[in-house]
Formats: sequence, C-alpha cells, structure tokens
Amino acid sequence: MSMTDDYHNRMKAALRERGSSFSKIARELGVGRSAVTHAAKRRHVSKRIETAIAAHLGKDIDEIWGEAGVPLQEGRQS
Repeated sequence: MSMTDDYHNRMKAALRERGSSFSKIARELGVGRSAVTHAAKRRHVSKRIETAIAAHLGKDIDEIWGEAGVPLQEGRQS
C-alpha cells in the first residue's frame, strides 16, 4: 500500500469518526464520490472539494495534505 493510499484510508476513518464520509461531501457539493476521492488523493486538484474535506475534518487544507506529503499535480486544477 502506498503512502497516499494509507493516508487516504486514515482520512476516511477520521471522517467516519466525525460522522462524515466522502459520499456525504460529494452529495453536499453536487459531485460524484469519485471526484472527492480523486481530490483527496491529489489525482485531481479542486480547491472547492479540498475545502469541504478540510471543513469536515476540522483542519486547514495545508495541514491535511502537508501531513501526507502528497504534492499538487500541476495542470490539473478546477
């Protein structure tokens, strides 16, 4: 399992502990769950989705992805 996958699983667990999920965030934003998953894994950068994930975790965006050491992928932003 890669570091990104491990961090992704810990993020999902933290969301569950707070009564949330990627599916719940997707519904709130009107996007597919896969869009939230891709943003969480940094496969597709979306400030709107990242902001929602951070809010559900009670953290700052930089704090979340800085911990994972997952860099932004250039040129794939929305």
